Amino acid sequence: MQKQLTITLDEQVYEGLYQVIGQQYISQFIEWLVRPHVIGTDLESAYRNIALDEFRELEALEWAEVTVGDVSDETIYTDLESAYRNMALDESREIEALEWAEATIGDVCYETTR
Repeated sequence: MQKQLTITLDEQVYEGLYQVIGQQYISQFIEWLVRPHVIGTDLESAYRNIALDEFRELEALEWAEVTVGDVSDETIYTDLESAYRNMALDESREIEALEWAEATIGDVCYETTR
């Protein structure tokens, strides 16, 4: 069952929500953001459900293998911290990592709300 809630936001925040999220999706977006903070999540079962998705697992494995390969190719770095710092300077890698992380978090949130 859904309940209606009236909240007060700064005008700039509301305009940003309206422009970026869209008027018809603001409630869903706020619920998606708030839910993990107010409702306990069962991450173990969420990860178990995600692991059952063979396509997602294959995609994650391919990403992990490419990432490990990229790190191992950078033999000039003697420690992991230096390798990660260098990787963080690579904008395309950072964008890819951010997209992967956001998709994974979104998947976990979606799986726990079913």
